[in-house]
Amino acid sequence: MKVTIFNAQRARGVSAKTNAEYDICTVTFGTQVQPVHRDNRQVTGYGLDAKEIGLDPAALTQFGKLVYPCEVDLLIEPDPRNINRNICTGIAG
Repeated sequence: MKVTIFNAQRARGVSAKTNAEYDICTVTFGTQVQPVHRDNRQVTGYGLDAKEIGLDPAALTQFGKLVYPCEVDLLIEPDPRNINRNICTGIAG
């Protein structure tokens, strides 16, 4: 899936509210703004809309050599921890 990516990042720590540990790894990429025309909602715009997808932490280092923003082919697979979501497992090529 070829997209313009803005960043890849990993956030780890302990929640101040719940004291639970977290480890979140994501890729932020752009998709064309999609117009919406419904009775209760209208969306019109231009350019790229920022979207996020989970990133396999083992693939994070692949993104370290890129100059951002850039266009790459992302490898997308089902998330083994949640069958209802997809996850980025790296960069193709």
